[in-house]
Amino acid sequence: LSFGGFWPSSYSNDLFALDGSAPSRWKLLRAANPPSPRAAHSMVLDARRHRLLLFGGSVMLGAAPDSAVYALSLEPPYEWTCLETEGPRPPATYFHAAGYDAGRDRMLIHSGFAQLGGGPPADDVWELSLTRPPTRRQLPIAGRRPSLRGGHGGVYDPIADQFVILGGWVADFGDVANDCWTLSADSIPTWTKRADIGAFFRGSTDFAFPTLTYDTARHRVVAFRTGGYPTWTLFGRASSGG
Repeated sequence: LSFGGFWPSSYSNDLFALDGSAPSRWKLLRAANPPSPRAAHSMVLDARRHRLLLFGGSVMLGAAPDSAVYALSLEPPYEWTCLETEGPRPPATYFHAAGYDAGRDRMLIHSGFAQLGGGPPADDVWELSLTRPPTRRQLPIAGRRPSLRGGHGGVYDPIADQFVILGGWVADFGDVANDCWTLSADSIPTWTKRADIGAFFRGSTDFAFPTLTYDTARHRVVAFRTGGYPTWTLFGRASSGG
């Protein structure tokens, strides 16, 4: 499923599904009560409740900054709902990284750039606990952290029990950060810079706006980027391009 985006000169809030036919085709889905048009948001699968969760994104000029969380039911008739959450709201950001930790039933959000009027971004990690009532909080992080960034990839690795981020832009679209970090699941989490992974991307600009996904069949994290770039296996086997 794909929601929203910016093309060719305006934001969208259309929802498309890629069917399983050969050749595959994109089909427009009708879903009631969609979020406002946007791009550079995050979506994760909440398999337990058979729904997608959406957070943030770059919204239209003049629109209010949006740090709400929206849920899309994956059973017809498709419908969006705005989740009622407790606790403080994170900054309204776009190009942040997100992942879903199924074991703790939570969505994690890291860094990103601030929406216009949405407050300054930070190198923070926010948690949305999905147990009732859904509650948001900023996680207390110990030790050093990744640099403030946006346009990086994120995914939760359930086997290693860690949140993984890779690449992105730092200093508000200044330099590309081709490093990889993992966040522990401790009560006070810590970040670890993965020198063994980052070495593969040193001196490269390939990992601005990467996509990370978890391959459940092979128990590995995979990174890729459109435009003819290699696909990389980060965890589960030795890192490699191909």
